[in-house]
Amino acid sequence: MKKFIDQASALSPIGLANTYRGVVKPRPPIYTYKDQITAMKIPTLVVVGALDAPCLNPSQFLVHTIGGARLEILPATGHSVNVEEPAIVNRLVADFVGAAESR
Repeated sequence: MKKFIDQASALSPIGLANTYRGVVKPRPPIYTYKDQITAMKIPTLVVVGALDAPCLNPSQFLVHTIGGARLEILPATGHSVNVEEPAIVNRLVADFVGAAESR
């Protein structure tokens, strides 16, 4: 989490604020897309950090909504799992893709 905070702290506060106001805030919640998500028929891996409280419920929603989806919760990890734990994420993705290709 420290790495994410350090990287975010180096960005322009005005740019971050504008991004959240203009891009993040206007987006509808993921639950809006339940019908489209239910229709997905592809192998899906959802990876979330245990410390990323706002994303835990949406991640669980995805796993319950996409048939056969797999959820990985990384302990002591925040929002940017790929930045905070790149080796773990790379291993999870490689294993997931390998398993999907073998089916």
